[in-house]
Amino acid sequence: MCIAEHCICADSCTGSRFPIGYPIWWGDAAWPINGFVTANDFTNKKVISFCTSASSEVGDSGTDLAEKTNGGNWLEGKRFSTGNTETEIAQ
Repeated sequence: MCIAEHCICADSCTGSRFPIGYPIWWGDAAWPINGFVTANDFTNKKVISFCTSASSEVGDSGTDLAEKTNGGNWLEGKRFSTGNTETEIAQ
């Protein structure tokens, strides 16, 4: 069973921006997100990626995900940890 079958699809997002968040494991996006990005078409979407981790850095995870997708304008990813404030997240 593919986890992407149970997610909101990029096609259902009516706006031009599509935020996509995922946990980061040792600099790589957690494997379930791979199925989601390959199963969806991000054409005409500005993909805003972000990840969560207590210690791992964002690494090349955003770039790696963008290479697995069909289109989209993927922006540089941002990592949030347990120490981020609401103000930092809002930026």
